[in-house]
Amino acid sequence: MMRPPRILVIGATGLVGNALQRAWTRAGAEVVGATYHCHPGPGYRQLDIQNEAAVGRLLEAVSPSLVALPAANPNVDQC
Repeated sequence: MMRPPRILVIGATGLVGNALQRAWTRAGAEVVGATYHCHPGPGYRQLDIQNEAAVGRLLEAVSPSLVALPAANPNVDQC
């Protein structure tokens, strides 16, 4: 039996990231969500994507076959 793909969604608690995480989970993938403001619950990791070393450590720990990066600053005026 083939192992399901492991997907890392960086920005998993945002609108797009959450939709991707739910869709891939329903499709049978093993999904790990990363978010700056870590929310309690299984499958979430805290990550500051501005910290290159932290990103490297998470990639090494999760060993994903696919990485999605829908993370964004939701404050339109600040952007």
